[in-house]
Parts: sequence; structure tokens; C-alpha cells
Amino acid sequence: MKKFHDFLRKGEFRLAICIGCNKKIWPPTEFCCDCFSKTSFKKIKPVGTLIESSTSHIRGKEELFGIVDMEGIKLIGSLSSDLTIGMRVRMVECGIRENGIAFYHFEPLKRLNSYTEAKTYHMSDKKK
Repeated sequence: MKKFHDFLRKGEFRLAICIGCNKKIWPPTEFCCDCFSKTSFKKIKPVGTLIESSTSHIRGKEELFGIVDMEGIKLIGSLSSDLTIGMRVRMVECGIRENGIAFYHFEPLKRLNSYTEAKTYHMSDKKK
């Protein structure tokens, strides 16, 4: 988990992939739960499908949340606006809060323009 958290601290989402059987491992671990081979952390396309959404009504902390399927794994993250189930979304931010909790933030895919997408990919490539 340390490697995964290190990537998140840099604002990079990586998925653990088994070196032996190529299985996607979620939640991330350093060993495959099927064949016990080591895993490596790979960058995946930050695009998924919103499969569920809800609104937090806690006073002072109102926020939209959703479950997003990204390449077969499911993440709970905050949403920028009220989205429709089945909508394609992009992870635009991820990290670890001061309290140690991981966070993921999604926006509708259609709202992003080619400049924003190019800038996002360009910035993430510089972090390598």
C-alpha cells in the first residue's frame, strides 16, 4: 500500500496489476491474491462510468458522491455536479487528505476540452 499511497500523494492514480497473471488487484496490494506473484503499479486512463450517485446532506458538508467503474474496479469519489447514471466521467484529481484518507474527484467527460485533456496528460507525464 505504501507505493500506492506514494503515487496518490503526487496526485497520480495507479492500479496494481499482477506480474504473473495480469489480474487487476483492487484494493491495491503488493502481491496477487490469486497466484501470489508480485504486482506492479500501472497508470490507467482516468476515465470511467458513473454507476451510482448520492448527495450528502450533512450540514456544512453537503456534497455529491458517486461510484465510478474504471476498468473493472469501483471507486467512490466526489462529483463536480449532478450527473446522470451511465455517464462517462474523468478523474480530475486524486490524493490523500491531511487526515490520511484517500480522495478521488470526477467530472463529466464531455465538459473537458482538448486543451484541458492535453494539459492533464502533459502534466502527468512530467511527473515520471
